[in-house]
Amino acid sequence: MADIFVSYASEDRARIEPLVAELEGAGYSVWWDRQLKGGTRFSSEIETEVRHARVVLVAWSPNAIKSRWVADEADLALETGNLLPISLDGIRSPMGFRQLQTIDFSGWSGGKAPCINDLLQALDHHLTSGRLTPNEAISLPKSGKTKSDASIAVLPFVNMSSDPEQEFFSDGISEELLNLLSKIKEMTVIARTSSFAFKGTDKSVAEIGELLQVAYVLEGSVRKAGNRVRITAQLIETGNSSHLWSDTYDRTLDDIFAVQDEISAAIVAELKDHILGGGTMQAPQSARSASVGAYEHYMLGQQFLRKRTREDIESGKQHFEAALISDPDYAPAIIGLADAMLLLSDDGSCYGRTPLKEALAAAWPLLEKAQGLDPTAAEVHGIWSLYYMLNGDLAKAQTSAEMAINLNPNYSRGYNLLTQAHKMGGDPSAPVFSSARKALERDPVSLLALTSVFNEHLYRQNWDDANATLRQLEASHPGSLFIDYCRSLIAMHKGHYAQAMTLQLNLEALTANAVALYYTQALAGMLGYIAVFEEFDPVMALSLYTLAGDESAARRLCQQIEAREGAAKNHEIALTLADWKAREGEYQEALDLLMYFDDPDPDGWGPNYDIGASCNGATLSLYLSRKLGKRARAALILDKLKYIHQTLLADPDGIYFTTDYLSACIAMAEGNKEAALEALEDQWARSHWIFSQLIADVIFEELQDDPRYKALLEQSDAHLAAERKAAEDAGLLPVPEELMASLRED
Repeated sequence: MADIFVSYASEDRARIEPLVAELEGAGYSVWWDRQLKGGTRFSSEIETEVRHARVVLVAWSPNAIKSRWVADEADLALETGNLLPISLDGIRSPMGFRQLQTIDFSGWSGGKAPCINDLLQALDHHLTSGRLTPNEAISLPKSGKTKSDASIAVLPFVNMSSDPEQEFFSDGISEELLNLLSKIKEMTVIARTSSFAFKGTDKSVAEIGELLQVAYVLEGSVRKAGNRVRITAQLIETGNSSHLWSDTYDRTLDDIFAVQDEISAAIVAELKDHILGGGTMQAPQSARSASVGAYEHYMLGQQFLRKRTREDIESGKQHFEAALISDPDYAPAIIGLADAMLLLSDDGSCYGRTPLKEALAAAWPLLEKAQGLDPTAAEVHGIWSLYYMLNGDLAKAQTSAEMAINLNPNYSRGYNLLTQAHKMGGDPSAPVFSSARKALERDPVSLLALTSVFNEHLYRQNWDDANATLRQLEASHPGSLFIDYCRSLIAMHKGHYAQAMTLQLNLEALTANAVALYYTQALAGMLGYIAVFEEFDPVMALSLYTLAGDESAARRLCQQIEAREGAAKNHEIALTLADWKAREGEYQEALDLLMYFDDPDPDGWGPNYDIGASCNGATLSLYLSRKLGKRARAALILDKLKYIHQTLLADPDGIYFTTDYLSACIAMAEGNKEAALEALEDQWARSHWIFSQLIADVIFEELQDDPRYKALLEQSDAHLAAERKAAEDAGLLPVPEELMASLRED
């Protein structure tokens, strides 16, 4: 049976042919009535195909609405939960079929187009999330995965050595076994963060299996004495806590890689019948080093690296360097060193002080060498993704992350990197939430994966889902500073700025948390205290002075920032400078700053279209292009913004919190002030936070004298004044001097 059954009116056949070609070109098998053979029972064969198709694609048109055949096929598809509707002419689905989102194909006659991308994304969502019930929209699953027979967690092996300092060795053995098993594509292997979360707890195997949603766990112990090591391992089925296999290995350290391979092979042999029915699944082999010392330094390096503080990453770097002195061609240590060097850069997403340009230059030859030594290592492609992301090449960052995942479908960091690259890439049809969820499925208690999913719910104002994810975070990371940080984001998005500042200023690690510091500065600035943070983030200060209309302060900072080397090639800086210059009437200079970040390809996406930044680069480009009479450019940008807007409205996970703002910008570009005002009123109702940042956008200059616009400004100003007073009464503003002093020390 086919993946897709296409239901349509015979009069529309000429328009269906290119659609079928696109679907088949994307790798789907398609059934449509051209495949009916002479002599077949027409209705019987169609009913069979509809019932067994994974998706029934109904192409509504005036002709299709009149067709009894199409109505019957659509009704059967609705019954089986497989209906996916499109509209050939922009016409609404008939009554009874309007509960599902319809994709608009009006005007399409073939070739790549936004509607094709929408359809392929919807198909991907449908085929990966299971059948739909009649009252569901097309969506990815909201919860984590269900337990599969092909799933395992490797718990940290117990250190039985007399020296507690050898715990890194037992942890390293566990992690290496986990890494080996994760290379088996037929299995789901829980990532280290989640497997090791139960270290030292009294959770039973059954409880761990339920919490991690795995069918098996591997546990054991390691005793190391001199050059001898004894490893005991046992495989347990979580459903009934029965021991399927166990063994003990007495070896010398020189045999450490061989014993890891033996354990991996034994597990694969035991699970073959459970997973593949006696298939041909092969056990992977360890990445060997000629030096046991190099291996031990590598394990210590990884132990420090995952702690994610500047000092620990520095220690990890030193251990990787020591490993490479013993074995210059040990690929895992080379990858670890490149990772550490990138994480120690002074990029805002990293932890160090090394100039980014230097860090990139140092990492490049290491990654080249590691890839030459082991091109099948998922980790090398993962760190390439990080490299390209930091270097601003988002297309290569996505490709590298996808290659890493293809090589190791259990590589949770690969999904996190892919999520980040998609988000930075700006294309609203990119599966950001899908990859974030996949990372969480493979690492259910990962702080990074949980906060990533939390943020996606937050951006859509899905408060129930955001709070549910926050409860998961609280359960798995009690006492984590990120809990209050996430609470502060909820308060901020709801317009409770004094409450948000209370939570943020109580974060002990505020000085080490660049994101929390960013929001503290933004809130203090929005509430009128801008100058105090000028020395730490003059770019944000310029943005806030521009928003507040403080012309003299904005001009002064603009001159300082423009004098920076390479300022025009940093998207955030260029956008802030362009926004100010647009208000000064320097339209061409402002547009020149933004054009570097636009993609002239109608199907391309540059940072100006990043929905995480509210598309304000694109909306400013639109305003400037119209001011300068660049009609073709303005039309291209407007088309892209419309596509983004339509995609956000159709998002099955919820409407993005900037969607109303985009509606207003599009309406202004089309000369529809009434629609723009309605959208701005909706934006105020949806998010005070984003409204307060964008209400003064230059694209709304023609509304300055409108009573409704003035009323919105007054509402916003009154709200900010009330929150400012609450913050001042609580002693949060002016910003406490002790915080300023600690920031200066850092």
